[in-house]
Amino acid sequence: MASQITLSLGSEKTLSVLSLIEAKKLEKFLNGLKGVLFTSINEIIKDIAPLSEIRCVVLFGSYAKGTQTKASDIDILVVYEPPSFLAPDLLALYTEEIPKSVRGILKRSELKGGPKIHPFIVTGADHADMILNKEINVAKEALSHHVLLKGLSEYWREIAGCGHAVKN
Repeated sequence: MASQITLSLGSEKTLSVLSLIEAKKLEKFLNGLKGVLFTSINEIIKDIAPLSEIRCVVLFGSYAKGTQTKASDIDILVVYEPPSFLAPDLLALYTEEIPKSVRGILKRSELKGGPKIHPFIVTGADHADMILNKEINVAKEALSHHVLLKGLSEYWREIAGCGHAVKN
């Protein structure tokens, strides 16, 4: 029977260790990619990296599990946080534009011959609500099997902020 461990996500040491583990997972994942898929994932990472409002980009689903087929799409969860200093009317516009920008970046990858990408783009607050929800959802699926493309430590800080004890 598999044993379970409980992590204290409030600890900086734990978050540092998790970040290192995520960096190694990403490195191993990228080293296993070839051809168009390698190019697609690297372009996504490069294009999203400068967008400061994007907290984390999480690849999950069959590609994260290593069970993908030629027909598989890439499932990506993008967690963003619009700047808090914007006036309410600008904030609403900004909140509409961030997902459009991310979808544009992902669509470019598809148009260059990469696999179809199925994005889930949510705010940090929506992500936290999903994690705390008792129902199975995208955020929980991503939590259980993922490769972090951006936000190696931010992702775990986001989870820790939910007050969610993660067990593996």
